[in-house]
Amino acid sequence: MTYRVEINQCLEQFHRAHETLIKNLGGSQHIASTTRRQGQSHWDILENNWRKQYRANPIGENGHWRYLDFENEKHYTAFILKWS
Repeated sequence: MTYRVEINQCLEQFHRAHETLIKNLGGSQHIASTTRRQGQSHWDILENNWRKQYRANPIGENGHWRYLDFENEKHYTAFILKWS
């Protein structure tokens, strides 16, 4: 069972985590150049790393991430505490 949260409910924490993820992946320029060489979407890279680093699955609607699916409420709470 997953625990789905609207990103708007944890927007500050989401932004902190997302900015750190991008930084840890080498920055936005590095991600862009890597994805061009590999023929991948930068969104795919970011989505995969959200799963790996934060155990959260970003869910999109109309080309934008709107939700985060966590394994359970405990993982969501840990995420909020870490990024607050």
